[in-house]
Amino acid sequence: MLGVLVGVCIIACTIPVVMHFSVAPEWMELPLILLAALAVGILADRERRRVKEALAQYWKRPCSGIGWKREFSNSPKAEIREFLSLFVDSFGFDADQRCSFLPGDKLMDIYSMLYPPGGIGADCLELETFCMMVKKRYKLDISRVWNKDLTLGEVFALIGGRNISN
Repeated sequence: MLGVLVGVCIIACTIPVVMHFSVAPEWMELPLILLAALAVGILADRERRRVKEALAQYWKRPCSGIGWKREFSNSPKAEIREFLSLFVDSFGFDADQRCSFLPGDKLMDIYSMLYPPGGIGADCLELETFCMMVKKRYKLDISRVWNKDLTLGEVFALIGGRNISN
């Protein structure tokens, strides 16, 4: 939709300028294309800032290792770290942000912060990538247990977290 709008704007701006100033049409295309690129860049930057602010609640957390060890006391730290690394890799987060997530964090809540209903961002298939990586690494098909309230801790318990409280 944005592409159509930009195209209409380019045509609508080019025709009157060419007619009024008797400028060759090919000279008008470059500035208009640059203007359109600038507009798309501004929209993309606003979206990036919105996502950064939405995820700030996770990034402000202290290390979540204690929460994971409390919930999965028999699981080695390395196993928990490996699972969280797989998660942040599949969502495109920095590796050092793996300790920002708790067992009770819902996958759909995190995804919805990246792509809110009505937002302009394109889905980069983070959930699908996570499911594929879990299936490849742990031989677990998350689609068989999927629900909108599925948490990181529930997935970890299914792949081998040795005990889960509750």
